[in-house]
Amino acid sequence: MRVDALTVKQAVVRDDRAGIVPAQLEFPNLKITLSQVGSETWFAWFDGFVIKGNNDESKEKNGSIALLSPDLKDELLRVDLFNLGIFAIGPRRPKPIPIAQRR
Repeated sequence: MRVDALTVKQAVVRDDRAGIVPAQLEFPNLKITLSQVGSETWFAWFDGFVIKGNNDESKEKNGSIALLSPDLKDELLRVDLFNLGIFAIGPRRPKPIPIAQRR
C-alpha cells in the first residue's frame, strides 16, 4: 500500500488577549494506492457507502498510518485517523507516454 503526501494545515488568528492562537485545522483528502488483490473490502465499502448511500457515521472508518523503521520492526511515527469516508475508487490510470518515446 502506498499513501500519497498528506499535508495538514492549521490557520492562526490574532486574539486581543492571547495574541496569536491556533485556529481551524484543514485535512486534505487521503489518496492511497493498493494492490487489486485483496482490495475486495475497499470496493464493498465504496459500493455501500457511495452507490447504495449507506454513509451515516456508523459506516465511517477509523484507521492509522504508521511510518516504520527500515527493518519494518519499529514504529517511528503514527497518525490516527477517525471518521473516514470514501468517495472514489478505481484502477490507477497509466502515465501517458510522451510522443517522442512512442514507436
